[in-house]
Amino acid sequence: MLIQSTVRLDFEAADDLQYRGEGNSALVVSLGRDVLRFFKHAPEDGQQSCEESFQRIQRHIHFVETVVRHVISPDFYSTPRIALLSRKQMKTIAKLIGDKRPSFRLSKGIQCADSACAQTAALLLPDYCCLPQHLRDFRTEGPIVCIEVKPKRGFLPKEALLSHEFKVKSRVSRYCLSQFLKLQKGSIQRRSAYCPLDLFSGCPQRTQTALRALIRDPQNNFRVFRDSHHVFGDS
Repeated sequence: MLIQSTVRLDFEAADDLQYRGEGNSALVVSLGRDVLRFFKHAPEDGQQSCEESFQRIQRHIHFVETVVRHVISPDFYSTPRIALLSRKQMKTIAKLIGDKRPSFRLSKGIQCADSACAQTAALLLPDYCCLPQHLRDFRTEGPIVCIEVKPKRGFLPKEALLSHEFKVKSRVSRYCLSQFLKLQKGSIQRRSAYCPLDLFSGCPQRTQTALRALIRDPQNNFRVFRDSHHVFGDS
């Protein structure tokens, strides 16, 4: 596994930070022209040790470095770094996000300031809501608009690899199946018409159908930022 160097961040006040959002597995906070990505865990799984938390981030970077970077253009890839945050800094972040997190996301949290770890590790990445360094000298007019799409899994597993009770997964996308579960749990008001199989179909009409469905029901999978501020889509 690749050994990653670590970065110690210099901030004290919550004014330097902005809660950017979260999904099922991670929570993101912006800091200047970078973002911090914290992995989440459920309380019933027990408190992660410092070593387990660090190794989880290393595994993620290892996957990105050995797999992702070889299948996408370098123009769309940035090498993640590991940031180490002190207990005082984590208390600042905990205070910042305390009243901003959606209620249905509170079942999972990040390693807080009251943990046994003297330092908390997070992924440090460029903030793609900002223009990259090499484009800052370009003259621009108007706001910088960033569109975030979380497409989800765009393929189906082979039926032969599935047990009988899971055969339906070879015909219906994981995302579409999860919509029924979310509706049952009450975390959404209606099922989205979006399907990742449409988005990745290669058919222009199906791709447009998928994008329109995302706009109608963003569900944290489609968000728009204006000058780094969230202006459209679910939190």
